[in-house]
Amino acid sequence: RMAADRAESAITSVLAPICVEKFQHQTDAAAKLIEFKKAASWDQRTLIEKGGWATTPGTEKINSAVASACAEKLGRLS
Repeated sequence: RMAADRAESAITSVLAPICVEKFQHQTDAAAKLIEFKKAASWDQRTLIEKGGWATTPGTEKINSAVASACAEKLGRLS
């Protein structure tokens, strides 16, 4: 179980910054960030998931841990 947790943590730490970068490269990223920050915290993760930025590369699967970490990182951007 510990190995699985470490692997998930490693994956999240690698993919969360990629998620943030994908978010920042969208059209009107600055306006979208303002809109993102205005959303309730529980809705922010949903916005990330719907945007597809937390999708594991090579799959259609959304990684909820990456979405949460991505939302946290985006929330700290200014």
